[in-house]
Amino acid sequence: ALVRVVEDYRAGTGAGLLAVGHDRVLLDRWCDRTVEWASVVPTTRN
Repeated sequence: ALVRVVEDYRAGTGAGLLAVGHDRVLLDRWCDRTVEWASVVPTTRN
């Protein structure tokens, strides 16, 4: 039910959506594009 509400809102407004989660299968099915956290944030500090 929540997915339908979000998708209807996106379709009606052109809004984007940021989804954060650990379920790779769900994210791959629901999102047009996914990004691994480690690829955008340095893993070590100087």
